[in-house]
Amino acid sequence: MKLVISILHSDIAESVGAAMSSAGFYATKLSTVGGYLKNGNVTFLTGVEDERVDELISLIRSNSETSFEIMNGGTADSFASFPIEVKAGGATIFVLPIERFEKF
Repeated sequence: MKLVISILHSDIAESVGAAMSSAGFYATKLSTVGGYLKNGNVTFLTGVEDERVDELISLIRSNSETSFEIMNGGTADSFASFPIEVKAGGATIFVLPIERFEKF
């Protein structure tokens, strides 16, 4: 058993969640905020049998889109601010082993 932690841009979370549910994956949904862009994210915590991990990742990948956004660059202590293009959206996924799982 694995714990799959999927951090998704909030714009795609609904479609990914619906696809996960249709495929029989159950998840706990958390509202989160990214540290770099400070945009809203959704984090899904999903307990998955080892043999279905690749299926879940493939499902998330096929329902995730990336885009580019313009944000102000520079550091917090600089006076200069300049626009930079950064990749946004998509998903970040962590897969962790589960030592014990109980559901009651």
